[in-house]
Amino acid sequence: MKISDEWYGRLLTMPGIFLIFLLIFLPVSFLIVLAFLRYNFVTPIAFVGFKNFSNIFSDRLLTHSLKTTGIYTVGVTGISLIFALTIAYGLHRLGQRRLSTLYRTLAILPFAVPLVLSGLIWRWLLDPAIGVMNYLVIQITPFSEPINIFGNSTTALLGVILADAWIKIPFMTIFILAAMDGINQNLYEAATIDGATTVTKFFYITLPLARNGILYGVLITAMFSFRTIDAIWSMTRGGPGKATYHIGIYILDRMLSLMHLGEAAVIGIIVFVCISGFAVAMLAWMRKN
Repeated sequence: MKISDEWYGRLLTMPGIFLIFLLIFLPVSFLIVLAFLRYNFVTPIAFVGFKNFSNIFSDRLLTHSLKTTGIYTVGVTGISLIFALTIAYGLHRLGQRRLSTLYRTLAILPFAVPLVLSGLIWRWLLDPAIGVMNYLVIQITPFSEPINIFGNSTTALLGVILADAWIKIPFMTIFILAAMDGINQNLYEAATIDGATTVTKFFYITLPLARNGILYGVLITAMFSFRTIDAIWSMTRGGPGKATYHIGIYILDRMLSLMHLGEAAVIGIIVFVCISGFAVAMLAWMRKN
């Protein structure tokens, strides 16, 4: 077998594929088995069939948590995309000029902050009593009283979205910037000679050729936002009045508060199916186009 043979490459990837298979297959298998059991640390473990599924699908909190999670995911992904695209394009235009490395480092620094800590930071910034944001609002706007962002159902969700997006922006910036830096500079030079403006070059050269990097960044950011509750947990714990009740908090409530591990496993399967379905559909669309 030669190094250039296709089967030689497949043979070398087998150990890694086997390890990934174990890391994915075993937990998912245990999750599926657990979904059919009565597992609550009180009564003996017993097979209950689809009772756990029936209990979850008849619970109004499932619909509410999925709706909240969807809004949260779209909000985080959308804000991250807008800011990441702007920052990446600015860094791309900067090229290798003086201090460009410093600017790139500063742009990705928030990514080093843990999500829980990010939530605590934004909780302090938006606090109605001691928050810096409220102080600035009072100083530069007609408002004379601080705004209790976490006391309102709409603004509370916006607050946790901003905290999570702040971490996701540098992550998506890396994807988009890498795609932009891979574009052949001769295309820009040719477009300049033809009289193209900066806006024209952005929409007809940069965006189309950086599309894959942008879409991969959107895909991964959306997947992380759909399953991650660190910022929400450290800021609102699902409140006020379940306004920020992410499906991850729904799982924790079923698993830790109510001690129904079987029902929590059902919700986990729902999350797994949603994320997998979205990823498969988006990757198939990207491959087709």
